[in-house]
Amino acid sequence: MYIAGVQYPGTYSINALLYAQELKRVLVKKGVRIFESSQVEEIDGMTAKTHQGSVTAKRIIMCIDKVERTLSEVSNQVYHAQTFLSISEPLRTKEIKAMFPSNNLMCWDSKLVYTYYRLTGDRRLLVGGGSALTTFTPFYVNSPTIIKKVVFDLRKRFPVLNNIEFTQYWPGHIDTTKDLIPIVDFNTGNKKIQYVLGCVGLPWAAFCGKFAAKRLLQPGFCDTYCSYLSKERKFFIPNWVQHILTKPLAFALNNAYSKYVQKDCQFINN
Repeated sequence: MYIAGVQYPGTYSINALLYAQELKRVLVKKGVRIFESSQVEEIDGMTAKTHQGSVTAKRIIMCIDKVERTLSEVSNQVYHAQTFLSISEPLRTKEIKAMFPSNNLMCWDSKLVYTYYRLTGDRRLLVGGGSALTTFTPFYVNSPTIIKKVVFDLRKRFPVLNNIEFTQYWPGHIDTTKDLIPIVDFNTGNKKIQYVLGCVGLPWAAFCGKFAAKRLLQPGFCDTYCSYLSKERKFFIPNWVQHILTKPLAFALNNAYSKYVQKDCQFINN
């Protein structure tokens, strides 16, 4: 059982694929040119070169998942975290009320590798999570063992789920930094190139997109968040130590430190 919780408004949940498809439709209607399935292999000045051609622009925002070293100077500060999702058969009203007595919420716990869950529009329970052993492993894990353990633990907290079948699961990699806070910053030698990296979750992605757009449209724009999102911020495990420990171990240790030890000194001092 949980012993405490915090509830707050102002967040949301969306179907990311449907959102991206509608966004594409609106942009194309406005005359924006979109090149799908075009892998960028090199940034030369203000030209993005792909395997089939190139595009030159006045400004470049580099929103790349798990960016390669050849494309970004901050590749050492981003890495993948492996997570798993599973979805249940539709829940009945009594099962929903047992889990969400007053409102349908997006929930997650406070474990190092946290479990998260919410209802979908068709009353199914979407559950995600992972394990400390597989989150930062360099290997892609396809086995359902991890998500089965996540669902097993959730059933212990909510026995009402004991007779509910979870019908599908998906493994996948998400982009992250060592402290789970994204990087939104300019290239050191070229202020016309901006990075948006390590966005863990849709709310972070939406915030960083808006923040990057402000910096692009309003030269010199900066606010409180600039220092938090800077590529120059300090990490508990610096890059020179990371080279010794290896990237998976450095990210795992820094992730734990950020979650349980790190404090916002800037906020405290103010």
